[in-house]
Amino acid sequence: MMKKGQLTVNTIIVAALAVTVLIVLFAIFTGRIRVLPEETAKTEAKVRAATCSAQNGYCVSSEEECPEEGYERKSAPLQGWLDCPNAKTDLCCRPTPVEE
Repeated sequence: MMKKGQLTVNTIIVAALAVTVLIVLFAIFTGRIRVLPEETAKTEAKVRAATCSAQNGYCVSSEEECPEEGYERKSAPLQGWLDCPNAKTDLCCRPTPVEE
């Protein structure tokens, strides 16, 4: 029989685990722990590479729609342009990069 004020070992273990979980959640949500930061950066880079507007361009369906002077036509990457209506077939008409 337990005396008044006695705690079981199980109660102490559960309380310690609960406090640990709360501390970890607090650290994650306050930004003190970064969860998969490298994966996030890689994903952002892939999305930028597959988005025509991120390259200061606009989507065109044919080469004739892109001005000849000062612009280049870039065909879609393997997954297509994420922001073009015809992702796989549209071209990205973007300003020609200036060489320094």
